[in-house]
This record gives sequence, structure tokens and C-alpha cells, in this order.
Amino acid sequence: MKTGYIAVAAVLCAGVSAWGASALFARPGVSARITRIGSADNVSVDLSRDGSFRVFGMENVTFETRDGKIAFTESDCPDHICVRTGFIGVAGESAACLPNGLLLTVSGEGEIHGVSR
Repeated sequence: MKTGYIAVAAVLCAGVSAWGASALFARPGVSARITRIGSADNVSVDLSRDGSFRVFGMENVTFETRDGKIAFTESDCPDHICVRTGFIGVAGESAACLPNGLLLTVSGEGEIHGVSR
């Protein structure tokens, strides 16, 4: 029984350490890229400029940039998972609207792609 508690404590410590490392090393995004899935079409977005816009002539999807972050704000997809994702702004974060074939990825200088031990 005692070894079970030790194992649980070890797993909790590892989880808290991983969360702390990701928060410590998270870099704010400098830009975002909106990619049309299945094609080479993409748009670069400067996250330092606030505003609302559409891309690729798609009237059914709207993006908004605010305070160095970006979000899907309107979409005609059935579940609106992309809109519910909310604003993202840390390098490496992403959101997608699969019914409309769009992928949104935040990038930044000194981007960290993973933390390993």
C-alpha cells in the first residue's frame, strides 16, 4: 500500500514539473500562420496588430487578433470547436477548423518545440 502512495506522489510530481516547465519556457507568439489544409495556401498574421479579418475569400470564417493573440471568432462549421478554442498566443499553440479546412498556428522567435528529461 505504501508503494502505491509513493508511485502516485511520483506521478503527481512529474506532472506538476512538466506543467511548470511548459509555463516557464512558454514564449509569446510574434506571428501566426493560417494554412488551408491540403494546399500550399497560407497567410502570415502579425499578432501585434489588433483587428478582425477573413482569408482566402472565405466569407464564412472570421479571425480576430487582440493583445498579441489570435482566435477564430465566427465559423459556419457544425460544432464551432474552432471558435470555442478561444484566443491563442503562445508559440507552438494551434487551432483548427477541419470542416472549413483551416489550420491556425502561432509562431515566435526562439520557439520551443518540446521539453524532455
